[in-house]
Amino acid sequence: MSTILNNSDSIKYYENEEYKKNIKEKHDKISLNLQGYKGMLDCNILESVHKLNLHRCLNIKNIDALKFAHDICLSDCNITDVSMLKNVKYLDLNRCENITDVSMLGSVYKLVLSQCTNIKDVRKLGKIHELQLSRCTNITDENERRIKN
Repeated sequence: MSTILNNSDSIKYYENEEYKKNIKEKHDKISLNLQGYKGMLDCNILESVHKLNLHRCLNIKNIDALKFAHDICLSDCNITDVSMLKNVKYLDLNRCENITDVSMLGSVYKLVLSQCTNIKDVRKLGKIHELQLSRCTNITDENERRIKN
């Protein structure tokens, strides 16, 4: 069973301890869409979310707790370190221009790095099934060839 919470008001429900306890008892897979949420967001409260959309959430702090999520969209976010997300299956980092190192994400199934202009080396991402690198202007052709071989 899945529980889907949409819009930024849903964070108020999700923060409620009784609500979270009820979801855990049902073994629900929680999908949470906080796209464009403008408040300060400490992701520790999101540790049990299965699918999470944080597109354009510019005030994200501490994404360590997201390491247990299955599907995360962090596109257009001001994050720098994604090393803790190495076990996520689907990870969208589109236009996360502050990220420079993705070498630890080699076990992600689908990784979107489009327009991540500060990433230079993707050689250690060889096990990824689907990798999107469009407009990653600092990745050399040599590095891309190593991934394909």
